[in-house]
Amino acid sequence: MGNLGLIRRLTVSNFDALESLTASIGRMTSLEELTIEGCFGLNNLPASIGDLPRIHLCFIKDCHNIKRLPDNFCKLANLQSLDIRHSGINALPMAFGELTKIRSLKLYDLHLKELPFSVGSLASLEDLVLHCMDLEELPASFGMLTQLKTIHLCSDALRDLPMSFESLISLRKLSFQDYGTGEAYRDRVFKTLASVLPCLFSLRLLYLPSQLDVDNTLVIGRSLKAWFPPLLECTGLNYINAPTTTGLQICWQALGLPPKAATWHDCIILKY
Repeated sequence: MGNLGLIRRLTVSNFDALESLTASIGRMTSLEELTIEGCFGLNNLPASIGDLPRIHLCFIKDCHNIKRLPDNFCKLANLQSLDIRHSGINALPMAFGELTKIRSLKLYDLHLKELPFSVGSLASLEDLVLHCMDLEELPASFGMLTQLKTIHLCSDALRDLPMSFESLISLRKLSFQDYGTGEAYRDRVFKTLASVLPCLFSLRLLYLPSQLDVDNTLVIGRSLKAWFPPLLECTGLNYINAPTTTGLQICWQALGLPPKAATWHDCIILKY
């Protein structure tokens, strides 16, 4: 195979019978990108994966037998993008926060019920996707992710958002997938969202589940009531997947504010 130390990109794809990767992968000291996909029989990743000093991109897909990442995975000091999809992973290492250079974290269809508290140490994180159906809560440390610009959340089990969510001062796009339809999902998650929204000064795009578009459906504590269309034209925040005549009132009503003119960041909410 030549000198392993010269390999920059490695793709391991569609090896159904592959049960493990050789520990010699740690000798690929020049490796920058690692892709593992379609290896249904792969049971684990070797601890030596943490010996890859230059790796900045890791993509893992359709490896259903991998239940955990090795603790040494957190030694990937230069990792900038981690994308894991359709895996059996049910927990992240407690030291996950040591991946301080990571900018993009995307977790699709995993069996995570919680994230380690240390995720709050991911100081460089800008793009986060948590499409984990079993995820029940976000840690209180979530508010420490002050560089986050985009968040996509999808979990029918999600009970609430931490109040520290209000500290995400760089957040520009917040998306909730069309998945959670239960009363607890609406009453808890979106009620908390209403409380923290006025603190998200950079937010410009909010995607709400289409199930919440129906009148008389509880959304952020109140039923949807139409405002005049011009309201949407004077707001910097766009509501997608919501009735065209519905604007920021769903937030302010939930906060119990009086029906009078109010300033929300750089836009004016008219008297109603």
